[in-house]
Amino acid sequence: MKLHVLPNTLRNTLANFHIYAGSCVQLLTGPREAVGHRLRGYLYPYMFRVVAVGDIVCSTILDYVGTPRLCIVDGKTVRVAYRDLDKALKRFGVVLRCSNPPGTISEECVEAIARALSTASSSLLLVDGEEDLLALAVLILGSDIDYVIYGVPSTGVAIIDAKGSAVTAINLFSQFEPRN
Repeated sequence: MKLHVLPNTLRNTLANFHIYAGSCVQLLTGPREAVGHRLRGYLYPYMFRVVAVGDIVCSTILDYVGTPRLCIVDGKTVRVAYRDLDKALKRFGVVLRCSNPPGTISEECVEAIARALSTASSSLLLVDGEEDLLALAVLILGSDIDYVIYGVPSTGVAIIDAKGSAVTAINLFSQFEPRN
């Protein structure tokens, strides 16, 4: 499996991308219901141009906003099993699977994201491994995506302006180390 490995020098940057990307990211904090209603206000008109990364973020968007273009989940939240995928499975026309070891972006998942974004249906990507870094792949691949939403553990939800963050994502990804 071809992998792109996150170098140690970027771990803190990507863990705090919501800070690093500056004006291209808005952070929503507060109770889940309040965040869900605020997400609805921002995202509802754009749902086919939204990608959600993370189990709780995907669940929140499904509960309060609608079905996004793509949800990327791994069945865990903060490395603890998250078992609320049943409702997600019913809402998506296309369900794809890929493997992505922690601290990497696999070519298998990059290809799955590209397939999902090329379909006319909303898609769910089930990741065996870890989905966190795949937001970076979406920012690079999603030329017709307006927003990437992801969870910031113990803090809130980040809304990334995908078009404003594409160059930053490419620059960060270029520092990953390729491995076979």
